[in-house]
Amino acid sequence: MLSRLRQAYIPLFTQITVPYILLALIIASGGTYLVTRLIFDSLEERFANQLIETAVLAKESLVRVEEDLLEAVRLASNIQGVDRVVRQGTVEVLSELVLPGAYNTGVEALAILDGRGQRLLSLYLNPETQDYEVLRETAPYGDLAQVQAVLAEEVDPAGDKFGGIVATALGDYFFVSGPITDTEGNLAGVTLVGISVDSLAAQARLRPWLKSVSITGGQGRFNARQHLIPFKLGGVHG
Repeated sequence: MLSRLRQAYIPLFTQITVPYILLALIIASGGTYLVTRLIFDSLEERFANQLIETAVLAKESLVRVEEDLLEAVRLASNIQGVDRVVRQGTVEVLSELVLPGAYNTGVEALAILDGRGQRLLSLYLNPETQDYEVLRETAPYGDLAQVQAVLAEEVDPAGDKFGGIVATALGDYFFVSGPITDTEGNLAGVTLVGISVDSLAAQARLRPWLKSVSITGGQGRFNARQHLIPFKLGGVHG
């Protein structure tokens, strides 16, 4: 009996140290879990904040592009005598009127349509020669929803200017369109000013954190100041 008790006896040192070792292991495991969780949450929060900052920077960059296009539309549409020349359909005179302003503003693409949506001018700025050359659209400008809205003299809360992506022989362009009116406010034609989607994305990528930008097309009305990526067809502030 005594022999069995001796065999079952646990030294006092072991009785004291083992519980503390187990407790230390439990505390260490809990501490490791908490630290890991805190680090993970911190990284997740930083990643989410960077995504938000990226979206904000992208919108700010693209809003500036939109404002430049809107200003170019206003300038081209309000050239003295442009309404009369558009109604006459004299392309040579129209070119002489609008090209100086196009060169000054450096717009990448410009189109002028008559009051029925028929193309009178469609030009793009050749980056190599820095001259304006003919730009061929893959479908008539007059069939575009953004042009139809101008021809119908629609006005929404964003204004009477409309934006959308247009397919051309040289690739996709983002165009802003607006009305050409006479001194009495009657519609004479439509002005479209645009920038290539490649240039649009490149300008956005110049901003911090923006390593890549995807622009997708779509249908439906939109306020371009609120929904710049993805682009959808609709009104822009003007």
